[in-house]
Amino acid sequence: MLLAMLLTIDLLLILCFAFVPYYTRRTELFGVSLPAEHSRDAQLMRLRASYRNQLLIGGALLLIF
Repeated sequence: MLLAMLLTIDLLLILCFAFVPYYTRRTELFGVSLPAEHSRDAQLMRLRASYRNQLLIGGALLLIF
């Protein structure tokens, strides 16, 4: 029972951290303010997606072990 609770809490934390860049304002990325015209830049969107994917994969590996 304790293990199930810990895994559930860890999963929720991993999901929250993975999607933090999407919760914040579009003009802010990882604590850095961006000009509004650069908020939809393809490179920055790839950076957000890369962060999300790496965190989800790392979190999944952590939960498996």
